[in-house]
Amino acid sequence: MENWSWQQRWRYGVVQAVGLGWIVGAFEVVSLVASLNLPLGVPEALVVGLVDALVMGGVAVAAASLSGLLHPALMDRRPSRAIAWQLGAAAGALAAAYLWPLALARLELDEPVGAAAMLVLPLGFLGVTYFNARYWLARVELGRDVAVGWLPAAGGLSAVVVAGCALAWGLRAPGGGFALEGDASVLLVTIDGMGLEEATDAEALQALAAASVSFRNAVTPSPASGPASASALTGLHPLRNRVLFDEDPFLLGLPTLQDVLMKEGYATGGFVSSRSVRGSLGYSQGFSSFDDDFSPVAGVMHIRLLTHLVDAAVTSGTAPEFLARRDPERTAERFEAWHEAVEDEVWFAWVHLAGSPTECDAALARLLARLDETDGPRPMIVVAGAGGPVDAEGLPGALADRSVRVPLVVDAEGLEGGATIASQVRLMDVTATILDYLELDPIGASEGVSLLPYARGEQRGTIWTALVWGSPEEVWFGMRNNGLKYVERGEHAGLWNVVDDPDEQHDLSDFQDEAVSSAKRLLSSERAALERLVESR
Repeated sequence: MENWSWQQRWRYGVVQAVGLGWIVGAFEVVSLVASLNLPLGVPEALVVGLVDALVMGGVAVAAASLSGLLHPALMDRRPSRAIAWQLGAAAGALAAAYLWPLALARLELDEPVGAAAMLVLPLGFLGVTYFNARYWLARVELGRDVAVGWLPAAGGLSAVVVAGCALAWGLRAPGGGFALEGDASVLLVTIDGMGLEEATDAEALQALAAASVSFRNAVTPSPASGPASASALTGLHPLRNRVLFDEDPFLLGLPTLQDVLMKEGYATGGFVSSRSVRGSLGYSQGFSSFDDDFSPVAGVMHIRLLTHLVDAAVTSGTAPEFLARRDPERTAERFEAWHEAVEDEVWFAWVHLAGSPTECDAALARLLARLDETDGPRPMIVVAGAGGPVDAEGLPGALADRSVRVPLVVDAEGLEGGATIASQVRLMDVTATILDYLELDPIGASEGVSLLPYARGEQRGTIWTALVWGSPEEVWFGMRNNGLKYVERGEHAGLWNVVDDPDEQHDLSDFQDEAVSSAKRLLSSERAALERLVESR
């Protein structure tokens, strides 16, 4: 070692850095076990741990390869010290890769002290690694025996940690077991791109509707997947739950349907097919199990480095489709595996399907077949479209009836099969309906109403709703009040009678001044809420 050239020192440091990567990867698995509620078996969790260790080993090699370029400037130092600097710098770079994105997030939350701490913490990792590596390398340099080499020690420790995490992950209980005897289980299915028009050709959905209660005039407040789903789970309009667009984070701490049912002792599971409702946006809140992993090897894409790469690829439009959306049948398959573990408990599951109407209907048929094969009482089943196809060209465009009018089917014991409800209702009413059926108190902040009185023929009044869609640069805003639709897009506004003009070809805004003024008055408080929300972004 004493007479090594800088290239030999560089190569030796790069090889030793592999152990650093193994350690970092193994302990990232500890973080994944603690923070993720992705349902994985022991073999699957073991694969995640091994892949994480290997990936981080490769990252450590890359970091050490770059930091090793310091060697020509360190030739006047002993090899042990020069290589220790190389390893310390690599460790600091690995720590920065984890901590600096968190620091930026803290800055966005206006927490400069926490951000500053995370920015400088990699220097601590650099120092700890440098002094430990310097001591160990000095022994090697002097020819003293080392009981266990660094790479075998790092590999052994990583293997033990990964194996322990895999066991803890795979054997973790799915939750539940504390609900009261006689409580009903619930399956909520939301379907992207399933408007009322698409639902007419969905055989499984139509068969379920024929034996259940079908709301033929249900409206989503937004045709976008994230806002629609957030409304169904919270009972709040997007203007209140603050999820206006697909990439908006779900407001942590906001009470949800799954929060209530988890507290009641239900096993809760979420299984989604779209990135717009992924766990990192907050949709995993309240679920004891949440499966949003679209990778061919379950769990692998939750490794932080791979998550960043996938996010960048999706944002740039270069990601293959399987990383942006999961096949509905695979989502149904993941539900089946979870359901097998909890079928003897009382459970609530949210299954979100995204794909073509045909694919989603086939996945729905698989879900229903799974429930039919299970002994015991049939759960309450609610199926809703999360927005129909979006056509952003012209008015009303994305807020056309084919985009905001969605199927809503409720199948529950005690409800008349085959009943059709014509009154306009909303996706926000799903949460209140489920809680009412389970004889639980409604969520305090919810603006939804129970639809059970409608299903029993006790109530018929229409419920109007504000409509919103778009992007931070341009927001479309309007309302639907049974047969009338009013939409604003910038300076343009339109009014349609969707009963007589279902394709919305005839704008009545120039001839119906009183109706336009009435719509604007009705929307005044909602418009103010929208303006405050957009300004606060």
